[in-house]
Amino acid sequence: MCMKLIARTMLNKRKQQPMSNKIDWSKVNHFTPKEFSEDPDKYANPNLIYTLNDFRKLVGKSAYPSPVSGALARIETGSKTSQHYVNLKENKLSNAVDVFFEGNPSYVFFRALYSKLWNGIGLYLDTKYNNEEWPMFHFDLRDFNAKGMVTIWVRKNHEYFYPQTMKNGELFLLSCLNELSEFNLRK
Repeated sequence: MCMKLIARTMLNKRKQQPMSNKIDWSKVNHFTPKEFSEDPDKYANPNLIYTLNDFRKLVGKSAYPSPVSGALARIETGSKTSQHYVNLKENKLSNAVDVFFEGNPSYVFFRALYSKLWNGIGLYLDTKYNNEEWPMFHFDLRDFNAKGMVTIWVRKNHEYFYPQTMKNGELFLLSCLNELSEFNLRK
């Protein structure tokens, strides 16, 4: 019940445009600006940071924004359709963040899916954090896809897979999550 209430509240809050482009850090108790690869005060949609903070609370495990350049914002570089893309002249702020979570990655994945806080969820199985193999998540606030569903993808061995468009995509996704069971034992 608590999760449904948080998700419903956040879904309504997330869809609203921020009243200002300034993040009120007194509302963010799980992250600091210095943890992000780019300055969130300058480049991030405040609702992205608030949603990430609330999701971290929902998961109940520590989370670490990726330190890799572009993990929060890609300033006038890369694809203009990327949720990380930022163009300050056009008032376009980042709607995406890449983050590492402690604990069971399968739990984090399903929590992200069921929470309805994110419209884009990427699972990266070929990433490292602090020089250790560690699955990474991409979360974003994009509009729903054409079918009104969350967009999901997996990157494995630097190749992207979209289970929703693959034959037996659900089985592929479940097999990827099953592979993470070894990681679950280490964290």
